[in-house]
Amino acid sequence: MFPCSPLSPSLPVGHLRPGVAYAFGEDLDTARRIDYGADQRPIGVELLNVSAGVTLADLPDPDEIARLLVAEGVKVLSTPTR
Repeated sequence: MFPCSPLSPSLPVGHLRPGVAYAFGEDLDTARRIDYGADQRPIGVELLNVSAGVTLADLPDPDEIARLLVAEGVKVLSTPTR
């Protein structure tokens, strides 16, 4: 679950790979960031302005992130097309 309220301005959705240390991050836009391990694979996601809803495009494991967001009452604005 999340360590803060979905009404918080930021929401870390971390630990996609528990125990893997942070190496670097990539900002997808002003509200979404992906954290990576040294192996260049995602380890977590930080989402800003979640009270306005979250766009899942380009996020790793979007189905799992959507499930977690919905469970916490965060609106999912779009899902990736496959």
